[in-house]
Amino acid sequence: MTKTSRQAPQMTSKAVSAGRFECAGHPVFALGHTGRIVTAGSAEIAVFMLVQLAAVARVLSGFIRPELYQGAVIASGVLWSSAFVVFVFRYWPILTRPRVDGRPG
Repeated sequence: MTKTSRQAPQMTSKAVSAGRFECAGHPVFALGHTGRIVTAGSAEIAVFMLVQLAAVARVLSGFIRPELYQGAVIASGVLWSSAFVVFVFRYWPILTRPRVDGRPG
């Protein structure tokens, strides 16, 4: 077993874990720290799905069809960027207004 093949499962795990934190962490921070109830609406679900698809596209493409890796990286970037756009449109108003509960911060 080569060094690269031993690292592949670990790299896959890290990529998917990073995607999970990205999707789960930011809505919790944005909603909870602004005095709102933490719930997953359609925007949060869309962001979660887009980031997970981006991670899967990037990681699995190298294993399934290595010759398509460059295209998969581009597709992954487009998916992640799309998730970020959805996040910004959803959370910009929340993060630029005062807390709904009237507390400071």
